Amino acid sequence: MKQKTALCYSEVFKRKVVKEIEDGVLTISQARTIYNIGGSSTLKRWINEYGINDRIGRTVHVMSKTEETENILLKREVKMLKQALEQKIDFEEKVISKIMGIRLWYLRVGV
Repeated sequence: MKQKTALCYSEVFKRKVVKEIEDGVLTISQARTIYNIGGSSTLKRWINEYGINDRIGRTVHVMSKTEETENILLKREVKMLKQALEQKIDFEEKVISKIMGIRLWYLRVGV
C-alpha cells in the first residue's frame, strides 16, 4: 500500500492561492488541480484562515441562480421606487412654492 506524503505549504503560498480564488482568477477546484493540493477541505480551511472575508468580518452569501435573479430584480425595484419618490417630492415642493407665491400675491393685493 502506497503511503501519502504530508505536504507543508508556506503561509505565503497559502495566501497567494487564497487571493487568486477570492479575486476570481481560479475556482477552488481549479486551484486544487493546478497546485496539486490534496484534500477537499484544505482550501476551504485556508480561505477561512487567510481570506479577506474572514479578516474584515464580511459574510459571504451563497445564492441559487433564482435567488440571485430575484435579488437583482428587487434592487432594480428599490431604485425605481426611490426615483419615483424623488419625483413626487420635487412635484410637491413645486406645488407648495406655487401656493406660497399665490398667498403672497393675495397678501400684497389685499384680497
